[in-house]
Amino acid sequence: MAKVNLNELCLLLVEEFYGDLSAHVFKTLASWGRITLRNLIAVADIPAKHVLHGLTVLIQQHLVFHHTPPVSPSYYEVDWDGAYNLVRSGKIVSLVEARLGPKPAQALSSLLQLGHARVSDMEEAFKYDKVSVVPRPATNGVNAAATAPTDTAADKSVDQLTSTEDKIVDRTELHQALWQLLEAGFVSKVHSRTYHPAADRQNELEEDVRENQFQGGKTTGPKARVRFLNAVMLRKRQWREEEANISDTIERGAKRVKLNGDMPNGNNRHEYAQDMVTLQGGLVLRVNFEKCLVAMRSERLVTHAQRYLGENTSRVYEALLHVLEKQVTTCKPRDELVSEDKDGDTTEEREAFTTTTRHVLDYLESSPDGLESIDLTLGGVRPNGTHDHKPNSKNKFGDCDSTNSIKARNDLLGQIEVHLKLLAEHQYGYAAKISDRGHSEYEVPFHELRVTLKNAEIESIVAFRFGTVASRIVRILKARGKLDEKQVCNFALLKLKDIRALLDEMHAAGYVETQEIPKDNTRQPGRSLYLWYFDQERVEKLVLQRSYKAMSRCLQRIKVQKEYVKGSIEKAERTDVVGNEDKYLTNADKMLLRTWREQEEKLLCQVARMDEGVAVIRDY
Repeated sequence: MAKVNLNELCLLLVEEFYGDLSAHVFKTLASWGRITLRNLIAVADIPAKHVLHGLTVLIQQHLVFHHTPPVSPSYYEVDWDGAYNLVRSGKIVSLVEARLGPKPAQALSSLLQLGHARVSDMEEAFKYDKVSVVPRPATNGVNAAATAPTDTAADKSVDQLTSTEDKIVDRTELHQALWQLLEAGFVSKVHSRTYHPAADRQNELEEDVRENQFQGGKTTGPKARVRFLNAVMLRKRQWREEEANISDTIERGAKRVKLNGDMPNGNNRHEYAQDMVTLQGGLVLRVNFEKCLVAMRSERLVTHAQRYLGENTSRVYEALLHVLEKQVTTCKPRDELVSEDKDGDTTEEREAFTTTTRHVLDYLESSPDGLESIDLTLGGVRPNGTHDHKPNSKNKFGDCDSTNSIKARNDLLGQIEVHLKLLAEHQYGYAAKISDRGHSEYEVPFHELRVTLKNAEIESIVAFRFGTVASRIVRILKARGKLDEKQVCNFALLKLKDIRALLDEMHAAGYVETQEIPKDNTRQPGRSLYLWYFDQERVEKLVLQRSYKAMSRCLQRIKVQKEYVKGSIEKAERTDVVGNEDKYLTNADKMLLRTWREQEEKLLCQVARMDEGVAVIRDY
């Protein structure tokens, strides 16, 4: 059932973004599964050229996988994750803008619309000749004037005047923005294997290992099978490292150039000196949704920690997660190597992502807000001589005495250490101390925190639908296992009549289950014991199914409401009306458009909120 609802949701998203033709081809592929082009044309009930056009759009947008075996025709199938990621486009752009700034966000937005693109094609998409000149503040006595590009990839009018402060104005800024995205991992290179389904990639991987490492060797015995699986895992990691390597994609300038920052004097807290980067024109880039999920998970963990530990500690936790993100490429756990002697045991250490307190402090000092907006003292008395210390000021490297500077930095390290200890000692274990290296070394137990986020999300849904007492009963059932009504009453400290109706209501909604245990062989209902229990896996599937269905209904409602005001929308989008709304639109038109925008915003907010729940339960 969840697959049906996901199918409906993805079809609505494809239709909304890419039109009816692409949606028809997508629906045909979703209905028939893995299929060749000849069969796709035969069952699509539309002309072949239309099928080819729609299929091209879907492949360009990474909504369809395709694979061509050596002696077989090409096969096509739907990429469900790619189709669902359409609902997260706006959220990803906002996240990148908050992390890296408006210019990388503009480049990422263009990549989201293009699917994938060569760097040279993106240079042509940003037409720098049709611009509006907007003077910038004087930079070191030089009156700088820049030109704002027209982003045709974003479908903007060439005559629209835009400020150059937040727009990419030349080829250098475009390459710099793309390089920032590559360094952060939000954009990745496109390889031939990018378009292959997971099963075909696995088959190709196993065939490669057999040819290169097990030529004529046996791979079916117990120990040989283990060696083969370990070789496949190692080869898979090697492929991922090769695909993630970006050192061969740039041509750095020999001269180090200090880039002007946001301030008129060129000071920028992010970088003090940076190479001018030129990417290869033939480099093909796409959005890396797995890395975007890692960043979204960090934001969710920070929000969860802020609820229990406050603003300042959550800011330190945010810095810790951002530092660790450089090591984390995906939310999925790594496949561990298997021992040949002990079945099921691993031969390598558990995957752990660690960093030190010094690195966290360095990140906070280099962030745009720095340490000025964080109170690291936890409300206590600050050490003498540190109340006026500003690590991000221009005197950071020169004016203060070296002894006082070292002492002040050690004090800051100690204060950050206190916040990290709070995170480590909390009942949810947001962090874990593993050594004293670098003043202290910490890791984040993502697997355990994933369970914590899942439980919190499901409990919040239960509390919203049935009340706080219901969420307390759910926690009791998860902790105690199967209980009868009297035991639930004893643990919940409630009367039987207070929880019986609540349990029946939750059972009807599918959030709790019952098990009938007869007391004798007669199996009469009156002589049976009924145990209540909470099935975590079943509830997660139920929540996902209902979330997909609710998101589909919201998108359908948006289409219906849009039809009611279609005439006013078409009138407002006319070229002669844009910019002259007060002259051509009546008060009734303005009221309809205002009401429509409010309704659309509310529905899209609900879709975004449900997507957060889906990400917590399914993706993190």
